[in-house]
Amino acid sequence: MKRHFKKIYSLILLCLFCNLSFSQAKNPYGFDNIDFPNKLLRFGAGTKGGLLYPIAESICKLINKNQDASRIRCVLIETPGAEFNVMALENESFEISITQGDNLIRMTADEEDGPTALRLVSLLGYAPVNLFARKEINSIEDFKGKKYNANAPGTGSAMTGNDFLNSANLDKKDFGSVEYFPSSQIASNFCDKNIDFGIYVYPHPGQIIKNILDCDGKLLSIPKNVLSSMKENIPSSKEITIPKGVYPKVDSDINSIAVPMVLVSTSNISKEAIFRFVTILKTHYGLVASRLPQISRDFLDLKDMSEIDFNVHDGATRALSVSK
Repeated sequence: MKRHFKKIYSLILLCLFCNLSFSQAKNPYGFDNIDFPNKLLRFGAGTKGGLLYPIAESICKLINKNQDASRIRCVLIETPGAEFNVMALENESFEISITQGDNLIRMTADEEDGPTALRLVSLLGYAPVNLFARKEINSIEDFKGKKYNANAPGTGSAMTGNDFLNSANLDKKDFGSVEYFPSSQIASNFCDKNIDFGIYVYPHPGQIIKNILDCDGKLLSIPKNVLSSMKENIPSSKEITIPKGVYPKVDSDINSIAVPMVLVSTSNISKEAIFRFVTILKTHYGLVASRLPQISRDFLDLKDMSEIDFNVHDGATRALSVSK
């Protein structure tokens, strides 16, 4: 009888140990799920052919892969782009979104109803602003009378294109025509001579720019006075040099500017939910970055984020303050 009791007791202890080990393996981040309800995050992603969508898609897949541990699930929502995402986030159509830092700052700078409810969650890197044109175009003066692609409304490239035109003292009425092709259609319409020049925000090397160059296109340096004006209008940007040789047909350095790509949430999303979101992203960032040439190779922390003059979500601050 005693032997039978000891066997049962041993089995109970073994089961308790197994449950504990299973729980720890199931939740490698140490999240306490006792009082944390399941949380659904609607993620405004941008258009599938653009810069931001694959970044959002990869992050959303990462979050969902770890939802058993975090109790956070992500649903990806295709949108017109970076500018649209800021407006939709303010209207609470999403819980989290991806945009450009300049869009975020300027679109929320003069809120009539008081301080913006949006918060910075992560800085993912900087994307170059590319001024492309036909080979016979050599200066800003040559743009007059030509066909300009203003990009699809609601995109970051459209907003940055307007910054360029304003800084260069150009008006759309100066051009022969103004088109609104999305990023997925820029190269084909350039090759078909439906557009002569435009602004396109994307890191290098990129297939769209390569296709433009193969159709007798080129990248132009943005003049220093225009760059200075753009930097004033986009304080979160950085002046950059696109090095010669990044494409076979780029035989000299190109002076331009780069704008930050950021994740943003509303302030009313719980600190714990954003803490878990950023913890998972930070933990697996190397895997995400290895698949996405658009973002920084290194995980960017609070010091990097301080270069963007925008409030950081308390949950993100907590996650980024924890040692790796």
